[in-house]
Amino acid sequence: MERQTSYGGVTLDPFSIHDPDRTTRCEEIALDTPDVPEAWLALARCHDDHGRTAQAVLAYVLHAMIEPGAPNAREVASRVWKLLVPEFATEPPTTAMRVPPVSGDPWWQAELILATIRSTRHSEKARGLSDERFFATALQGLVTFVVDLADAGRMTELWRAHVVPYFRAAMANGYLESMAYAATAPLEHPETTQWLLRHGASVRSLRDWTEHWSASA
Repeated sequence: MERQTSYGGVTLDPFSIHDPDRTTRCEEIALDTPDVPEAWLALARCHDDHGRTAQAVLAYVLHAMIEPGAPNAREVASRVWKLLVPEFATEPPTTAMRVPPVSGDPWWQAELILATIRSTRHSEKARGLSDERFFATALQGLVTFVVDLADAGRMTELWRAHVVPYFRAAMANGYLESMAYAATAPLEHPETTQWLLRHGASVRSLRDWTEHWSASA
């Protein structure tokens, strides 16, 4: 995925580097400029680089919703797809989880549920699902879990007051399925393309609603 080297003074570091100051700066930028797609992309890449998959997925999807025609839309869609859909049946059924640095960390719990969701991809129950349907189901599951966590867990202002309310409202309006297919539209999977053709009105409504949300945030 082609990457910019910095945004808003934040250097985009290699995966292995843990930099809480960079995370804080990325969150401040997104909080101050929620209508700027690059702010969400920088935030998504920051969390992705640090292995915080749940936060990365949500930020990537937000970027895709705010700027569906972005020049790098296909690369973003490819990345969020890879984070949610295991590529091979031979992938380990579970994912190693580091001990959370703070007791009750809601994002550690989100990582655990996401790893659990991914581990079911090649189970008997999910084997009959297409990858496209699994992606949509996984995204909806992650959003539902994070929305529930937001009321009980410890989150920074950006997530508590901005991101989670967006996804909570999207869920209440029945937009999550449309969001999943719209986020991966640039990949041009035949099933996704057909789904979007059948549900064009819902996707347009989601786009209009997101545009209003980002303008008023």
